[in-house]
Amino acid sequence: MNNLVKLELNTDPSEIFGRDYEIEATRNRGLLLMPVHSIQHADAAQLIALQRILQHGDTLGRWVTADAWVPSSKKSSAFLSIDIRRRIVHFLPAHLQRLASDEDLTSHRVHHSIAKYLDEAVLKITRYLVLLRIGPVGRGKKGAQRTLDPNSIIYIGYSIAPIIFALAIASSFDTKGQPTADSISFRSLRTDDLSALSESQKRQVLAEWLRMKELVDRGLWTDAPSIQTETSTIAMTGGLRYTVEPRKVVSHQPLPDEYVSEMGRHSLWLMRVLLPNLLDIGKAIADLYSEKGSNGKPQKNIVSSCARKVRKLLSTFRWLDQEGQEFYALPFSLRRHKLRSETKSVNGRNVETEAYWPPKSLSDVMGLLGLVQMAHYFIVSLSMGARQSEVLGLQRDCVVRSVDGRRYANGKTYKLVERHGGEWRDWQLPEAAVEALAQQALLIETAMRIAYFKVQRDTDIDAVSSGTHLWGQLNAGNTSDPANSSFEINSALRAYAHAIGLSTEPGGQPLRSHRFRKTLARLVALALTQAPKLLMDVFGHKSIEMTLYYILSDKNLRAEIETVARELRVMRAKEVVERMVEADLASKGTESADLGGYGGLAAVSLQNVIRENRDRAHRQGAQWGANDVGELAELLTLQGKAWEQVRTGVLCTKFPGEVGPCSKSKGRPEPSKCQISCNHRLEEAFLREDVEGSIQDAVAAYEAAIANEESLTAAHWAAQVRAHVPRFSDLQAKWMLNETVRELFADELDKVVE
Repeated sequence: MNNLVKLELNTDPSEIFGRDYEIEATRNRGLLLMPVHSIQHADAAQLIALQRILQHGDTLGRWVTADAWVPSSKKSSAFLSIDIRRRIVHFLPAHLQRLASDEDLTSHRVHHSIAKYLDEAVLKITRYLVLLRIGPVGRGKKGAQRTLDPNSIIYIGYSIAPIIFALAIASSFDTKGQPTADSISFRSLRTDDLSALSESQKRQVLAEWLRMKELVDRGLWTDAPSIQTETSTIAMTGGLRYTVEPRKVVSHQPLPDEYVSEMGRHSLWLMRVLLPNLLDIGKAIADLYSEKGSNGKPQKNIVSSCARKVRKLLSTFRWLDQEGQEFYALPFSLRRHKLRSETKSVNGRNVETEAYWPPKSLSDVMGLLGLVQMAHYFIVSLSMGARQSEVLGLQRDCVVRSVDGRRYANGKTYKLVERHGGEWRDWQLPEAAVEALAQQALLIETAMRIAYFKVQRDTDIDAVSSGTHLWGQLNAGNTSDPANSSFEINSALRAYAHAIGLSTEPGGQPLRSHRFRKTLARLVALALTQAPKLLMDVFGHKSIEMTLYYILSDKNLRAEIETVARELRVMRAKEVVERMVEADLASKGTESADLGGYGGLAAVSLQNVIRENRDRAHRQGAQWGANDVGELAELLTLQGKAWEQVRTGVLCTKFPGEVGPCSKSKGRPEPSKCQISCNHRLEEAFLREDVEGSIQDAVAAYEAAIANEESLTAAHWAAQVRAHVPRFSDLQAKWMLNETVRELFADELDKVVE
């Protein structure tokens, strides 16, 4: 018992409860240091103390966020450590940026004012971010009076707040560039000042202005811009009024089929043929770098020596395909943007070269590894249908096997969940995606082992390659960094498309990761019944409406679905006709034909129609062929408009204008009311085994009920026997030899005669 108590006392609560507990605990400690209403007046020393308690760094003007609090899609140095002053200067007008970057800021009154304004802005932004972190600042129905998540504060501190304060600084100067106020103020800002911003930036800045105004009204903030709200009242006099055109929303479109096919073909080749060779090269390079001792040579000479060894290794390397045969060229060309110093001049213009194959240096190898990584990303993202942040957040050991042998990718999802730290979920994986994830884990480990040899000759490579992230920033340039798991995936995808010779704007839209989700939605909607429900589970949506929006974002999808459905009905009818013709030929036209294995009362009618069409063709001196089968299939299905699948193995051949037991009148078939006795019911051959088992069990149960003198139970099983025996003609012929079955049908016939 004492050991248990000791364990609980020595355990860090953040390790038990995780990110949310740590965020809330630091917030509570911050509130103990300073009440919320005092943050707006805090000085630099107090703000540094608050930042330190809240775990956002200990330097004024540098907003730091813990790595564990940030999803993988935002784990870049710019987001994790925001230089507030630099971000404000970034959004200043050009003439003020030049003054702000002047090293001698005290040489002129204007320069001195810029420095003073920037210092004041850094102080106020820090106050504002701290207030967002621990104060009741949330807006809307769900987030009212709540604190903001550190990830939301990152975006505000990186983009929105610097824009607002840059506008305030710019408004503090007159047209001659002279300062007009001792301190910056928001009161002079108007919505017209946002005209230079993009539409998305305008919406975000206005939303933050509204938050500031609410905080001012509640006494938690000192200053807020003036927001002019438009009135719907029509002025009797005044200037012309106009209606602002609503923003056009352009949704992501699915990728064209041909594009997906080509990128898939290229990606599979890169993964299955090129990568094994690159892994062998990576191992050989790592072995070169792991040699101990420099023989007294300076570091620069060691690096040059390794580079020469790498070039020699690549020049003599034998590239082997999956069959072990050596190949000298790729099945498609690989292009890359060369460095400016490597470009050739043709007629006075710089043009890029396409010298990606064969690789001649380490940078070429890193570039090829980057291409294979994007091939893996394409396969995994299209297979999972996951969001960009969800795919990039996968770890190297993400693939798990369930008890039934299926393999899943285990990762975190952040959108549409209540927890700030996200929730764990699984995505079922096809074999190609499992292979891609396994290969990617080897690829990133190899890239990390060979990327850092320039640091030190005797660096521990195993320590350098440690990590759990699955994706890294890999390219042939100086920005390649396998340890950086937060990189611009959409730019990398477009570079990959360019490298393999495909368009970077398929279908007239830039290639983006989110288009893979729309592509999967389209393919599933075309291929599977109950597609919306399946996609709702795969995409992690909370309502079916969200999934339908995804599916219907492609305006041509409905027409494609109808076309595919018609083609599938015709194909199914062709299969029925062909199998019945084969069975008829095998039985030489006798009545003992098994109807191609099909059952149901519609099978007999279909066989009669097929025989009539074959006889008509023979009377005309023609041979029955594939064209005749296709024409008859289109006639039987009204060119794909009829024939509906009631359930697995059961087809309804009823035309929309025909009468059937399910509808009781003319109209479309009603699958939920399908009956065995319907003349339009067609049953597929694989149901025969189940039907025969049902007949056997029903006969045995009927005989047992008769023996036990249970008349009601016997009547029930008698009805089951009479219903199932006629479903397949060959089963009917077989079971009519059974005395019990023969008696049951004789009794039924006697009742009809009476």
